[in-house]
Amino acid sequence: MTAVTRVAQVWRRVAALQRRVRARAAYCRTISLLVQHGYRLDGILKEGRVYGVQKHGQRFVFKYVTPAGLTCLRDVLPRVGPLFAHIAVPGLVQCGRCESTTPWVVLTWLEGAAFNHRWDERNPTIAGGRAIGKDTISKILAAIQELHKLPPAEFAEYCSLELTPAILESRLGKWLSRAEQEGWLTHKEIESATRQIDSSTSGSADRVMLSNGDFQFRNFVEMPDGRLGIIDWDTARYSTFELEHCIAYQWLLMWNNPEWQKSFLAAAKSCLPLGIERFRSAMLLNALLRAATFRHLPEVKQLQLSYFRQILRDDWFGMLWDGIV
Repeated sequence: MTAVTRVAQVWRRVAALQRRVRARAAYCRTISLLVQHGYRLDGILKEGRVYGVQKHGQRFVFKYVTPAGLTCLRDVLPRVGPLFAHIAVPGLVQCGRCESTTPWVVLTWLEGAAFNHRWDERNPTIAGGRAIGKDTISKILAAIQELHKLPPAEFAEYCSLELTPAILESRLGKWLSRAEQEGWLTHKEIESATRQIDSSTSGSADRVMLSNGDFQFRNFVEMPDGRLGIIDWDTARYSTFELEHCIAYQWLLMWNNPEWQKSFLAAAKSCLPLGIERFRSAMLLNALLRAATFRHLPEVKQLQLSYFRQILRDDWFGMLWDGIV
């Protein structure tokens, strides 16, 4: 072992120790904050960020959020929540700032059956939507329809939630640059994708749609009354291409259930005004992002990159749109 290797190992150990110390300090601050407001820790839902808590025998979610997330949970969700018939959203119970900087919220717990037991990319027996039945399609599309019909006046004044074409273009540049550096895509494939996406992401203001920003089974709850519970609204956003994004995102995440994918897209086309070129662009964007998300799972990453390349082909995408593949 060389001296350089030994030094690198020492630095990795030091960095790991520093992370553990920071995590422990954050945990202690969280416990102190919960006690201060009369809550008791019930479980860690996401280390360092999301916790299950109890107060007077009731369950709640305690969560650290961004300023934009606080805006949505405090100012937007209470306005749009009562307008939904097929969607259940968590209510804001309490909010504040930790050490005058980091916002935190306490949210109502949605009492229902979470989809985590049927959708988990870390579990090979149910990864890629293998355990999800077609009975979920109507509920998901009913929720998307409600989001699509939501009057923009209820949320569009909150500019911090808007994903504009300019912001998307900036993010896309970073994603494609990384993909080229990692050798995932060729320069020709990147140029072709850029042309496709640039030509279809502009739109009129009356097409904006609000979503939670992470519209997938991990954030869905089957409510006892038949509604679809949607959580994680602190990442909410709205855009002129949100409709197509939600459909494409869901389709790509169901990579291990092709019959569901086919039925879902056919049903979506029959009840929603999907734009074919917007949908194609959304598929490209989400395939690239899913490849990055699943980079620790080589087979899934390669599958998403394969989708990306196939979507660039006019013949394959045409067959997908027509329900042939």
